[in-house]
Amino acid sequence: MIGAGNAGCPVAAGLVGQGYSVLLVEDGKAPATEQDILDQISPRLGFDQWVKDSTAYTYNTDEDLLGNRQQILHGRGLGGTTLINGGVREIFLQPFSSYSSSSFSDVLLLHPQLYTRPDDQDFDNWGISFWDSASVNPFFVEMETYVPATSGHGTSGPVRIQAPLTSQSLEDDILGFLEGIDFDIVDDGTSGSAAPGTAFKVKYVRQENGQRLDAFTAFIVPILESVSSSLLTVVSNTRATEILFNEGTPNVVIGAHFLTGGKNSWRAFVNHEVIISAGTFGTPKLLQLSGIGASADLVNAGITPRVSLPQVGKNLIARPLSLLAFSGTELLPDQDISQLANTTAIEQFLSGAGGWYSIPIDGLIGFGATNPAASLSDFMIQFTTVQPFFYLPIPTAFGFPCLLNHPVSRGFVTAVSANPFDDPRVFSGIFTDTEGVDLTNMAACISLVSRVRNNNKNCFYFYYYFCLQPSFFLFSFSAGRLLLQVVWKRWL
Repeated sequence: MIGAGNAGCPVAAGLVGQGYSVLLVEDGKAPATEQDILDQISPRLGFDQWVKDSTAYTYNTDEDLLGNRQQILHGRGLGGTTLINGGVREIFLQPFSSYSSSSFSDVLLLHPQLYTRPDDQDFDNWGISFWDSASVNPFFVEMETYVPATSGHGTSGPVRIQAPLTSQSLEDDILGFLEGIDFDIVDDGTSGSAAPGTAFKVKYVRQENGQRLDAFTAFIVPILESVSSSLLTVVSNTRATEILFNEGTPNVVIGAHFLTGGKNSWRAFVNHEVIISAGTFGTPKLLQLSGIGASADLVNAGITPRVSLPQVGKNLIARPLSLLAFSGTELLPDQDISQLANTTAIEQFLSGAGGWYSIPIDGLIGFGATNPAASLSDFMIQFTTVQPFFYLPIPTAFGFPCLLNHPVSRGFVTAVSANPFDDPRVFSGIFTDTEGVDLTNMAACISLVSRVRNNNKNCFYFYYYFCLQPSFFLFSFSAGRLLLQVVWKRWL
């Protein structure tokens, strides 16, 4: 199993549970605990750089149609992107002048990960019998421990799901307005339905003590501590460089080649199969390094083609995110950053007791569609009073991230050379669909947020930035301004 992320870990655990012997290989290192991160960060090393150096790959995309490059962070370590996904709540490079405290300069918080299930229609529309919602939903139930016990959810799985320990202060106001414009407010937004016109308060993945939970901790650590540990070998800090083939039987895979620490070369041979779960960018790159992909792309990269599969690395779906940020007329409890230096608040968080640090970054989600008659949502809005506004010297800032659920535009990922340590080329493809569907849907989402904002008379400030998902700190201010101008002129 190549890659110990949110795909590799549960699949490896499932295979061990069936009695197979599994070698789980991860390019990154063991995950750091939240306390480790809080201890290691320093005023001279911002969290953004710390993540790049220790738990993430950093990829720079090709220029998009607006002439901008995006920076994408992809999880690297035992747990993969579950180590960092949505992993920062607050970073303040310098304290706001409105606060007298100067005891913090770089402060971070790894907030818990939001939990949702994909819409059943997303599975059913694939038209694959073993990949429809009826086939996959039992696996979601099996992995869940839903707190409190709720119909349709599991109660004994490795992934604990619960409501936030502390709520955001404006959640009920926003939900009330959405309900007033005919949104259906549902209690359980994690049941496999993301129908347009629904909204709900979020649930999160957490450990029993209230701290963040990653895939390695959830699925692999229990095996390593059990009698089944002899069936599982975990190797970290090791990069897969090539898939090995049986030269006497073409296209039959027999193992893989690895480099540990960037220099120690070794091979592993399999009795059954090699499973590549190296993520959106790592999986196609490894296939291409092994000679599997579009022949012309491989030749351009100096790689000898072995198997012609032109779709390897194609069909990349990047979800554009637009954040509309506002500022209120008064400081809310969840915006009081003086609590960053509050030792009691930090201790409450680390002990799972709730408090200021446990306020979720995204308090609620609403789904919408450009066509009112659509059964599948085009976009979603989130709401947060604790978005990382470290670049805005406005203590009362809050925002609405607008995210496309089913973008039509497509990009690609391709290896640039035969060197396994060279980053792949990434073209996001955002807003490249010729019919302008994605731009239309983003405009509809922004329009919905504008209605919410206009209902709240405490808002007096407007700001906007644009980025890609999956990512954070992916700022493209010029792209944001241009997109906003287009949207504003055409739709608002």
